[in-house]
Amino acid sequence: MDTTQITVESRGNVALITLARPERLNAWTPRMAVELSEAVERANDSNFGLGASVWTKDRAKGERIARRIESGMVWINDHSYSHGALQTSWGGVKESGLGRSHSKHGFYECVNIKHVAWEPGLTRDFWWQPYDRTLGTALRSSARLLYGRNGQRARGLREGLVPLARVGARALRKGR
Repeated sequence: MDTTQITVESRGNVALITLARPERLNAWTPRMAVELSEAVERANDSNFGLGASVWTKDRAKGERIARRIESGMVWINDHSYSHGALQTSWGGVKESGLGRSHSKHGFYECVNIKHVAWEPGLTRDFWWQPYDRTLGTALRSSARLLYGRNGQRARGLREGLVPLARVGARALRKGR
């Protein structure tokens, strides 16, 4: 299992780091005291990034460290519990596999999403073709009617009444 575990003491900027690489098959792993920045750098110095854990008494500090770790999952003061929680995403980065399992993100990995639309209305959408001067004038006049100030609304109605009526009549001719 590719694991990088960081144990962080909340005093100062010192971290006690445990690195277990995939090629280590023995039951023990070495620990060493290093600066916090070096601990994160060593944790990220791997081709793998499935899961990591940060252990600390300071939750805010643990969250800051977790954001810096290049891993698909980072647990704070715990490790691997989320594999049994189906609502949480499970997956890695780098060479730790492709995609996700569990949660809606894992579900979306198993399907191809396609949007199929059908316009059930009795009229066609007025903004579709033909794109001509009538449509342009009607849209400009609509904007003046909705958002105009002072005399702009009256001007929009005056200039756009006929084009708006023509575009409305075209929209009603759907399917003919």
